[in-house]
Amino acid sequence: MTNRSDFKEPTKQALAKRAGNSCSFPNCDAVTEGPSSESKTSISKTGMACHIYAAADGPSARRVKLDATDEELSDISNGIWMCYTHGKLIDTDESTYTVEQLKTWREVAEVRAQLWQQLGSRIELSPEHFINIPLPETKIGFESLGQENHSIGQALSRACLSQIWGRKPTRAIRDALIEIVRNAFEHGKASKVTLDISTKSIKLTDDGSHYESTDLLYEARKGGGFHSIDEIINHHNRSVYFSSHNDGFKNHHIFSVISSPEEIIELTPCSIEIPQELLWGQGINLSVAEFCKTVYVIFPRYFALSDAFKLPMIAANHLPKDKDYVFVGADLSDRAIELIEQQLGNVKVINYER
Repeated sequence: MTNRSDFKEPTKQALAKRAGNSCSFPNCDAVTEGPSSESKTSISKTGMACHIYAAADGPSARRVKLDATDEELSDISNGIWMCYTHGKLIDTDESTYTVEQLKTWREVAEVRAQLWQQLGSRIELSPEHFINIPLPETKIGFESLGQENHSIGQALSRACLSQIWGRKPTRAIRDALIEIVRNAFEHGKASKVTLDISTKSIKLTDDGSHYESTDLLYEARKGGGFHSIDEIINHHNRSVYFSSHNDGFKNHHIFSVISSPEEIIELTPCSIEIPQELLWGQGINLSVAEFCKTVYVIFPRYFALSDAFKLPMIAANHLPKDKDYVFVGADLSDRAIELIEQQLGNVKVINYER
């Protein structure tokens, strides 16, 4: 590829219209076209069509796809609509702004524009409108403290987390991530911490001494770590999934926004499904990794009121001892939750409403 694979004018116009003539940069949405004062028919344009994969593989290009044809690079699928300010920014800093991030921004911007058109107003949209959009995969490593606030804050912003998962959950997750990183270096003596954003979850891993971030809830000194974990567990547990465990080598802290209990099984090895057969007394052994301190117990679907009365037997005879349990169901009735708490005592129950 020796020449630039520029967009044709119809492609540029289509990109602008699909973004609602607004910038696709997270939290910008600046209008990019309007009347000009030069004449009664003049139009002022402040937007630009940017390439997701670079239009040419020059020395400074980072978002390069060497096997792409000119037709692919100039296709609308390789474009994103930006205001001039942010368009120039992403084109001159291709290392920071990745292909995965730009694809997510474009998808968020187009969903936003479509909904604004349908609703007839540029209102702030809720995360339910974006929840099916995958997060852009991102990995950041820390070897010391000093930049964790900025690095974590920027990573979550570039991942469109506040749009996809919601502003309040994002702020709570950001606070917790910063405090966990600080705790890993200051108290765990970690040499490296890794922040890994995947399509459905955020995972923080460190090689410090063995600890689970939920232990911060029981410390006598209630500092930033305590308050960040308390906020997640006791104020966002209906929207944010959070777990922490040590696998014998590293500490793992996992955050996600999920819509069903089954997704928990994909996120952590510290989970157990109660099969329907067990509720009918059939002999089934339940096991979980030894390193798990907190275990999520997933109820079968359509959990019935009489099932709650079998839980003490199941807990006594089938669940591993010396674990903290969180019981999780979907569409549990208020009476079912009440009975579960009565039968098992002081336990945490999470109910996902489909």
